[in-house]
Amino acid sequence: MEATSNRPLTAEEFGRLRVRRFDPATFRWEGIPDQVYQGPEEPAPRFRDVIRRTLVPGGATPAAFEVRYFEVGPGGYSRFELHQHIHAVLVLRGEGEVQVGGEVYRVRPFDLVYIPPETPHQFRHRGAPGDEPFGFLCVVDAQRDRPRPLD
Repeated sequence: MEATSNRPLTAEEFGRLRVRRFDPATFRWEGIPDQVYQGPEEPAPRFRDVIRRTLVPGGATPAAFEVRYFEVGPGGYSRFELHQHIHAVLVLRGEGEVQVGGEVYRVRPFDLVYIPPETPHQFRHRGAPGDEPFGFLCVVDAQRDRPRPLD
């Protein structure tokens, strides 16, 4: 998975289309760029093979939320972190596991995950090389605190 940018669409870019078509063959939405998962200051060992696509950018609409799609490749995992805000996560493809606090849950398409405030969490792909990516929608507050990585 190769991310090309760390910038979601601007309000102007987002507002150009009312409908963004989904292509099931590529699992992408029209005009939504891949983004790097974390910035260049992040040490690479804390995560592996994760991309982000911001579907509804915070600040680009009057909404108080942001909708993002994350995709984790085989053997990949997100950073183990916590925040002050909640996460509402809907799995769309592949199989994975999510650690929420001290519990680990296996998840598959259409499972819904709630991550409370100040709760450590991480997403991991459960499959083997060549398997479908583990992809999920994540809804968070548009105005939110920065993630705090845990070791």
